[in-house]
Amino acid sequence: MPTKKARHVKWPSWELETGTVTASPVPEITAARLCNSVERHIHPDADKYTDENKTYNNLDNHETVCHSVGEHVRGQVHPGGIESF
Repeated sequence: MPTKKARHVKWPSWELETGTVTASPVPEITAARLCNSVERHIHPDADKYTDENKTYNNLDNHETVCHSVGEHVRGQVHPGGIESF
């Protein structure tokens, strides 16, 4: 059964110290394209929090929560905050 693919995504980042949110459309979602976009716009040493989507596996300083088992926050790992943007 074919999987329906999204054509683009808007990835947001949230600078906690200043409250600044940045969003950018990413056409033709692939793991490489999305990770490259994130790495171009976010400081390399910044912590990156996501859900367990494998698209993000190659990000540096990356931690996940596992939404599929009901985990939405684990310590400081809380990607849900940006989802309300």
